[in-house]
Amino acid sequence: MHNSITAVFRIRFHIVILTSCSFFPSMVISTQGFITLFIKFVYIPACSTCLITDIFTSLTPAFYFIIHTLRAEYNKNNPLYEASLSSFSKTNTRTQNVSLDVRYNFKPNLYVTAQGTYSTSKGTSDAFKSPDSNAFTADAPLTSRGSYTLGNLGTDNWSAKVVGNWIHNFDKDGTMFTLNLGWELKRQKSTSSYLTGSGFLSDELADISYASTYSTSQLPYGGEDLATSVGGFAAANFIWKNRYVVDGSYRLSGSSKFGADKRTAPFWSVGAGYNLHNENFIRDLGFVDMLRLRGSYG
Repeated sequence: MHNSITAVFRIRFHIVILTSCSFFPSMVISTQGFITLFIKFVYIPACSTCLITDIFTSLTPAFYFIIHTLRAEYNKNNPLYEASLSSFSKTNTRTQNVSLDVRYNFKPNLYVTAQGTYSTSKGTSDAFKSPDSNAFTADAPLTSRGSYTLGNLGTDNWSAKVVGNWIHNFDKDGTMFTLNLGWELKRQKSTSSYLTGSGFLSDELADISYASTYSTSQLPYGGEDLATSVGGFAAANFIWKNRYVVDGSYRLSGSSKFGADKRTAPFWSVGAGYNLHNENFIRDLGFVDMLRLRGSYG
């Protein structure tokens, strides 16, 4: 089967006597993607007493000669041919998400928040390439022509988090202290599996059940990834007169992604800031709404 577009143009001039001419175009479009165009100019003498058949029978081959022949060829894969096949690639995914937030106030400045999330997803992927596709050579064996790849994907994740919050105001000028203590737990799981069949006998048999064999270049495969983590953290923040800010945080995390010799790791940071926009000499400028200096390390 041809898998390209070939355009052929031929222009032939037949001269008898330059008194009149006729134009005979013809075009042939094959089902295999080839387009051939023939254009012929025939010049016939003006003769009121003779028939056209008489003229052609009386002419010798010497009157017929080809002035010029033009041939152009475009040999590339035909995208319109590929679009006419049953090849496809599609995915289907279904996801469910559930979340819950709870807050309990012991006092206006002392409360606990709890968050929980759960999500799961299931998906499939289907990719079929027709045995008549240009991706397969004409001399390829039937067992390797056409392919269908079926994939199954899934995720299952959940997390839980509890945080205690305490806020204390020392005065009405913006001097306050904030403390947060929390704990967090996560679990993430993902699975995948793929199967490729080959050897399809017809373009219309676009289902993996019609595969005659497994692909020798890509055997069935799959995988699973499971990760869990747990951590506790603390964060403190102190603001004096709504001008100077000092804060710090510490977190101890454990994860199955860490090395077997050390499953936990500490993380910390400290920082300081200065709210210049609350100083009188900055307010007096009249065009500065916020100006803050801040630095951190960790």
